[in-house]
Amino acid sequence: MTNFYPPALRLSIASESDRGVLEQLWTMFRHEMSAYSGALPDARGRFRQERLDNALGDSSTIGYIVWLNEAPVGLCIVRDGSPPERIITSFFLVNAARRLGHGRAVIRAVTGQQPGRWAVAFQEANSGAGAFWRSVAAEMDPDWSSTRERVPGRDDLPADVWINFRALTAGGTPRGERRAASTGLGSTGLSRPDLGRTDRGRTDLGAPDLGGPDPSKPLGTA
Repeated sequence: MTNFYPPALRLSIASESDRGVLEQLWTMFRHEMSAYSGALPDARGRFRQERLDNALGDSSTIGYIVWLNEAPVGLCIVRDGSPPERIITSFFLVNAARRLGHGRAVIRAVTGQQPGRWAVAFQEANSGAGAFWRSVAAEMDPDWSSTRERVPGRDDLPADVWINFRALTAGGTPRGERRAASTGLGSTGLSRPDLGRTDRGRTDLGAPDLGGPDPSKPLGTA
């Protein structure tokens, strides 16, 4: 008889040594988002990656790699906004990791380790992302809100839809300082200080998960 064990879902905080993995995930992410942004790769066949570079070199930005067992299956990039707000600027899971509850689990883990005000934006044309983020925000915060904001300096682009919500830790209290280590989702050790970036800028996000198991269950469960 063959025993089946669900894959272990975990996060690691990215460092410069993870650049190769992040750039592979970033290319897949930007390729998917180009359907909505119209962005084209450069002469080297690469998409712009300032956010990825900031995640590895800017103290106000943090990048996570999402893993299923030993396979890197996604990324999440977070930066500080107007204190004490934090902004999810990029979030992506490969197709095989979607619709299993993993997207919701990752967002709960990331925001739960950095409680307080959160914001995320998407383009209205990306209906999958809109459904995901509205659902996640409503599950986490009954007082979540939605606004539309023009992209600074780009009147030619449609307004972004911004979702605003509050996140708490499991116990409802703030966590301490960040520890840069790989950790199983749902555990401590992923929080970081608020460094007070004031601009929002543009956010591009995929639709990492729609449906799946109860997101309140421990990560990696069915």
